Amino acid sequence: MLLENDILNILSKYNNQRENILFILKEIQNNDEDKEIKEEYCKIISREMNITLAKIYEMITFYSMFSTSKQGKYVIEFCGSGPCYVSKSKDIVDYLQEKLEIKIGETTTDNMFTLKSSSCMGSCDISPVIKIGDQVYGNLTRKKVDEIIEGLLI
Repeated sequence: MLLENDILNILSKYNNQRENILFILKEIQNNDEDKEIKEEYCKIISREMNITLAKIYEMITFYSMFSTSKQGKYVIEFCGSGPCYVSKSKDIVDYLQEKLEIKIGETTTDNMFTLKSSSCMGSCDISPVIKIGDQVYGNLTRKKVDEIIEGLLI
């Protein structure tokens, strides 16, 4: 759990400027041990940046990269857009759900992986794709998925 001082340091890094709110929220989430944006964090942001809580939650719930619930160490986002679907992304998603024994939006019991749907990742040329952290993996097959997951567990 981040302390108030941690949040204030992140806000200061971005000069408490509203145009940086998405960067601020992303950094807070990345630094939280549960990879979530907790209510306490939102209250501090609201107070310090003079943004209503409703506006902060509006941003958090609009963008799929944010979460208000605990996530695994690795958040696997799969592209749900048309080009990836045509490239058989559903087969990859079905395989991930089977392999990890979770459904979309769930986290594995060991808290290692969370599976989430995302909008277009801008990688249509290498679809189907998944994103883990800032890394995009493309031209996926079951074998490539196995290699990626196994690589993260080492």
